[in-house]
Amino acid sequence: MLWISLLLNCLVFVIIINLGRWARFRRQPDADSFRPSILFPVALGLVLTLLDSLRLIFIQQLALFLVAAVLIYKLISVFQRK
Repeated sequence: MLWISLLLNCLVFVIIINLGRWARFRRQPDADSFRPSILFPVALGLVLTLLDSLRLIFIQQLALFLVAAVLIYKLISVFQRK
């Protein structure tokens, strides 16, 4: 059950995060090639699955997820700077 939850969470985050990029690419196909973001959505899906398996109160899960999401975003943005 954990693997199914992980797969679904990662899939949902990949779709949500890349939906804006895909729509922009569909409007302007010559502007930039479509390269979906994979690392950030998979990391968010992993964190959400781990927090869900801890069986905490919903507010605690939400708070920990938001903190983890911000930390993951900051970590990835540091490594993607040019």
